[in-house]
Amino acid sequence: MGKSTQKKTSSQPVKAETTSETPALVQEPAFSNGDLGQLQEILFGAQQRTTNDQITALQDQVTEQIQTLGNMLNSRINQLTETFDKNSKENDRKLGELKADQQASISTLSKKMDKENQQLESTISSLVQSTGDSATRFQTELKSTEQHLQTQLQDAQDSLHLEIKSSVDHLQGNKLDKKNLAQLLGEVSKQLAKSDSAASN
Repeated sequence: MGKSTQKKTSSQPVKAETTSETPALVQEPAFSNGDLGQLQEILFGAQQRTTNDQITALQDQVTEQIQTLGNMLNSRINQLTETFDKNSKENDRKLGELKADQQASISTLSKKMDKENQQLESTISSLVQSTGDSATRFQTELKSTEQHLQTQLQDAQDSLHLEIKSSVDHLQGNKLDKKNLAQLLGEVSKQLAKSDSAASN
């Protein structure tokens, strides 16, 4: 994770170099020759050498402090680099675990969905089959009921025809009886009329 672009700063320690701003060693001034030179040596020689020694000591101290700061900086950079490498490895490990967990979750979810799909397909198939069986049974029952109703209707029609025929025959018989009775009554009337006529003569 970003290891290919990581800079190996630990292999490049900071070097303490003297820049143009660092004061160079102070050269002792050249005194004049002769008595004037001896007088300058007496008056300023000891002070000048003391000043030079102090400046040299200060330069050494500054150089040492710069070197110390460089070493501290290098140590800090190395610590940061090690921490970054450690964090990178830990992040890579966690990322790998997350990917593995994700793959496991996806696999588990996929298996669960496949199982539920199979159960759903089985339920649908059973329902379709049950519906088909119910439809077939209903059609059979409906056909049987229709045949039974047709038989009852035919029987009712036949019975009604017989009753109508019987009624017609009965009415026809009654009609003949009435006709005969009328004829008989007519003959009786004639006989009575003849009897009355004979009695009056």
